[in-house]
Amino acid sequence: MITVYKYQVESASNFGGLSSCVFPIEMPKDAEILSARIQHGVLCLWAKVNTENETITRNVFVIGTGYDISDVNENGAKFIDTIFLSDGFLVYHIFA
Repeated sequence: MITVYKYQVESASNFGGLSSCVFPIEMPKDAEILSARIQHGVLCLWAKVNTENETITRNVFVIGTGYDISDVNENGAKFIDTIFLSDGFLVYHIFA
């Protein structure tokens, strides 16, 4: 079945003061990540998935503005979305 699933990645309170971090998440192979947002204080991803596909681990990169994205480029991750924390004082870019 093809559907949209939500994946909770990490509590946004863990991002404060970090330049970047990587979070592994399990999702079906070939899932298409549609967006990333903070919902109830947690970074969530929404993805179009085929529930019949095998499950794989994908890395989600959370990178602060102005910080090195070499790891993102080396892993072939694509830009997903930008999130704002602390009333917009902290800005992070999500790649997966």
